[in-house]
Amino acid sequence: MVTAGSAKERCKYDEHGNQIESRSFDTDDRPCLNQLGVARATRKNDDRSNWIAMEFYGVDGQRCLTKDGCAKMTADYDKRGNQVTVAFFGLRDQPTTLRSDGSHMVKKSYDERGNCIAWEFYGPDGKPCLVKDGYAKMTANYDARGNQISATYFDQEGKP
Repeated sequence: MVTAGSAKERCKYDEHGNQIESRSFDTDDRPCLNQLGVARATRKNDDRSNWIAMEFYGVDGQRCLTKDGCAKMTADYDKRGNQVTVAFFGLRDQPTTLRSDGSHMVKKSYDERGNCIAWEFYGPDGKPCLVKDGYAKMTANYDARGNQISATYFDQEGKP
């Protein structure tokens, strides 16, 4: 969660050493906005130390939107610890879309070696959506060493 854009950053950690808060300060030790456009970020972790929720706050201490347009992010993981979903929410926890790509949620799939083999993008309505790069799904293939060797992009109907 450490980001540039401030003179100083202070962090808090839980009993497992997981970062649970970061705060940005200017040269006069006053809260300031970092490069994400927030003064404070909090993070909740699951029992395996995966982050499952992040919330963002302004200089006034109130929840705020990041420059990318979300006030909260959530994530889910599979039994191997692979992040399988990330979703973005607004100030009132309503589904929102990121300014950077236009998606509300990303779902990921993995092969038996832990390589991410598919990314699917969804809008706030739960339907596949095109991201700004022009695809709704991307799949990848890997060689025996885990190097990505190809990628295929699909529209909302599943056509390449």
